[in-house]
Amino acid sequence: LKTSLTRYRIDVGDYPSTAEGLNALLAAPANKAERWRGPYAETPGGKLPLDPWGEAYRYRYPGTKNKGSYDLYSVGPDH
Repeated sequence: LKTSLTRYRIDVGDYPSTAEGLNALLAAPANKAERWRGPYAETPGGKLPLDPWGEAYRYRYPGTKNKGSYDLYSVGPDH
């Protein structure tokens, strides 16, 4: 997902917001459709990859752990 997020940022000018989430890698957010050149995540079935435990990855931008960037994380096996 790191490469997909970087490609998105290059085209659109910033990472997707927390509200737009990782789905912005698959479909253009309404206010960014003009610059969007995706889909950025090429995955089987057009769906986002899941973490090793079969759950969706969590995404936040701007990040709280990675200031000036995004947080991408899994809740792990004991969520």
